[in-house]
Amino acid sequence: MEKTISYGHNVSVYDRENPGASFKTFKSQKEMDNYFANDDTNFERYQYILSESGEMLAETCSYFNTRQYRELSGLNLKD
Repeated sequence: MEKTISYGHNVSVYDRENPGASFKTFKSQKEMDNYFANDDTNFERYQYILSESGEMLAETCSYFNTRQYRELSGLNLKD
């Protein structure tokens, strides 16, 4: 991932069992290293997203924020 980030791409990660609340975007290798420094054993559930532009990153963040609101309010997540 270090090369991907060094080329100016954003890398996001989320836990597929709790996507809305776990979505996190990394803009530097140091941010990513700090995030994974705690030896989290749930990493096998993580999904990764590569964002090439600011517009696409904003759209992705919007989707996950909406997902989190739906999770917190108990709304149906299948719609």
